[in-house]
Amino acid sequence: MRFAAVWLALIVFAAVAPREAAAADGMSLDALLARVRSATGQPYSVRVVSEAQLTQGGRAFAMHVESQGLRLLVRQCRAKVCFGEYFDGDRSFEVNMNGTALPNALHADDLQRVVRAIATCAFASPGFIAGGNVSETTPVARDGKTYRRLAVRSGDALLYVLIDPTTFFAVEAMTPDGRTAFSYRDFRTFGNLTMPFEIWRDGELLERYDHRDAADGSIVAPPGLAPAFEGRDAKIPMVHSAQPTALPIVACSVGGVAVSCLLDTGNSGLSMSLELAEQLGLEPYGEYEISGIGRYVTGVVSGGRLRVGNASYPAAQYVVLHDLHQLGYDVVLGADVFAHTIVTLDYAARTVVLRASTTPAPEATTTIPLVFEQFVPTVPVRLGAFDAPLALDTGDEAAINVSSAFLADHPGLLVPLGHRQVAGIGGTAEQVVGEIADARVATFDLPHVPIGETRAQEPAAGGHLGDGVLAHFIVTLDYARGLLGLTPRPGDAAVRPEP
Repeated sequence: MRFAAVWLALIVFAAVAPREAAAADGMSLDALLARVRSATGQPYSVRVVSEAQLTQGGRAFAMHVESQGLRLLVRQCRAKVCFGEYFDGDRSFEVNMNGTALPNALHADDLQRVVRAIATCAFASPGFIAGGNVSETTPVARDGKTYRRLAVRSGDALLYVLIDPTTFFAVEAMTPDGRTAFSYRDFRTFGNLTMPFEIWRDGELLERYDHRDAADGSIVAPPGLAPAFEGRDAKIPMVHSAQPTALPIVACSVGGVAVSCLLDTGNSGLSMSLELAEQLGLEPYGEYEISGIGRYVTGVVSGGRLRVGNASYPAAQYVVLHDLHQLGYDVVLGADVFAHTIVTLDYAARTVVLRASTTPAPEATTTIPLVFEQFVPTVPVRLGAFDAPLALDTGDEAAINVSSAFLADHPGLLVPLGHRQVAGIGGTAEQVVGEIADARVATFDLPHVPIGETRAQEPAAGGHLGDGVLAHFIVTLDYARGLLGLTPRPGDAAVRPEP
């Protein structure tokens, strides 16, 4: 099951080596960068808080941005529902409505570092310069001025930056191929700092701020929902729902009301049924678009403390799902729970163990790095002769479920054996089912694995790796360390270790 919110995207640019630097007229590069620092007041050296009220697609929202050197925290809010982005100077993270932050493989961290360096003038700081990240290239003549052009780089990313010879502000940044250009406008002074209040990309307004100010303290990384544990390694039995299922469903409580919860790696946060929201007397607010088998817009509620076995999580926001209760459970536990918890699923014993992410993870036969895309972990899988990144989805009962686009790019992967109707969040859909002779997950071969294509669904990555495969293993999910642990069930003939 997958219904992750998608709201931010970053364009990845190809980087090429800059041309040889032209002879600089006047001051040296070091002197030029010193003038940039003096003209702007070194905004990279403090925490800058920026606010804006914007309208996008006919909907008004508030933008709250904090920057400090190369670090960035963005929150986009509408009707008390906020999503965002966090960049710690090295890696980009997506942030959901409960402040859970997970790495985002779709963002280009090298480019993000260069973009942040230009936006805060950190490219002119002694520390950034000392890394050999700034050089000078051929000047640009425009509108009667000669602009000094600098090559600012980090790793594989490079942007050319134009410095206004009058103000010493960075007024433009362009990719080496010239296809994308950022322009910085409406410079204003607040306190000792001068920064642009508008940023444009390719002639379209990208950011506009109503207010900017320097603030005390440092940017605080989004904390998410940290659990408290009573004791350690308590085994929680998986319960049977109203319908027979292999899904990892456990007893839990929200706001003191006992319900059944699905542990779902395909969910971007937390969700509850409309029936439970009404039972708890919770009034929905805001808007949230659900994307499962179908799509619909729903609201969000503020739920009380969540208890699962020996773990207790603070009050949080839950997406309300109108068609969840009919599936046999009333709460879906997604990224908010997994982000700070080591979760071990033993499908054979039908038990779940939750541990604090600060404790060592249990040993596994094989560990695989997890890559996150929009809060959903993905793993590399070999499907016959093809490699595919598949979303790890404990909320999907199927073994392997691939997208129509992936099948079109890999002809012959699925030989249809029949059709069936499947139900999920957002409605029902037709699934084409078949079988693949061999699938490889890490060092394990699984022969004759069922594979399907669910039409009208948009699977994450190339498709989903569901419980039909995971049930052959003891599965440990360690989001904090970015690892998946797999140990085959003892005596499972369907799993063949690599010779």
